[in-house]
Amino acid sequence: MVHILDVKAFYLINSSWANPFFDRIMPLLTLCGDGRILFLLSLILLAALRRKKKVMVALLLLASLSAGFYVTDFVKAKTAKLRPYASLSDVRLLEEKSRTYSFPSGHAVEAFAAAVVLSAFFLRWRIFCFLLAAGAAYSRVYLGHHFPLDVIAGAGIGIFIGALLLKVSASSGFLEGVNN
Repeated sequence: MVHILDVKAFYLINSSWANPFFDRIMPLLTLCGDGRILFLLSLILLAALRRKKKVMVALLLLASLSAGFYVTDFVKAKTAKLRPYASLSDVRLLEEKSRTYSFPSGHAVEAFAAAVVLSAFFLRWRIFCFLLAAGAAYSRVYLGHHFPLDVIAGAGIGIFIGALLLKVSASSGFLEGVNN
């Protein structure tokens, strides 16, 4: 039953709601969950922010991206769930095929882990961070790479990783004086 709903939701997003505007926007939104782009963002933060704050943000962002990558890789290997274009017919695929499995969405993991970390330091940008993460996750379904449950699970994993790293770093004293 869950699989049937997941497939129906996939076709709704990937086909029924498809339009030329989203065809142009979604490849850009998907970049917000690309680990390589987020890694570059962490390096920019190292160069651009106040000393104490930039080190904390960049290190936590790098840690969340690393943890997200390895957790995603492990879960994908264990579940071996095929991507929509490999298991369904009539999938609109707007980018190159991936060589990895579908569950969970690595883009969603990375985007939401980054959103949690960044929003903890930049409170004014919190909503924007999560909107970009949600857009990146949605784009993965729209572009034909993931089922909706893949990105929902990815978002949950990313939020957990980001929150855990913030909690551990706060309880260890790593974040002391971050506003200095």
